[in-house]
Amino acid sequence: MAHHNPERVCMNGHFVPAENHLIDCLRLTARGPRQNGIFALWLLVRTCDDALTPSILSTRANRRRLDAMTQRWSSLSLQPAFKKALAQSVAELSPGAEGGPLAALQNLVDPTREYLGQEAADALTLAVRSARKALRQQRATT
Repeated sequence: MAHHNPERVCMNGHFVPAENHLIDCLRLTARGPRQNGIFALWLLVRTCDDALTPSILSTRANRRRLDAMTQRWSSLSLQPAFKKALAQSVAELSPGAEGGPLAALQNLVDPTREYLGQEAADALTLAVRSARKALRQQRATT
């Protein structure tokens, strides 16, 4: 049976370095709320990557994806304050929200640093930079 390599699976690839950094954090973190938080953060980064190319998913498919992600991390043992910050970031990805993926990621940097540590915050900061770059490229082509 072939081994699944999560580092190579991505729809758009905007955040591959950030995703790989988060995967490394997951590997080095003991089980518990911190590891669950890093996993939830990885799910959010993946969802933000998809949201940067809105033509890939319909509004309905995007909503279902957000619901599935929220349901997945809501079952995880997370620190309540981080869970609240994560929910606020996910709200930025909802159809009609002004912020979008960049705001969802930016709003979570400080809570990530506080609850998950500097390494996870560094990965998220890398995702923020990638989101800015992707948005600049989108604006340049439109």
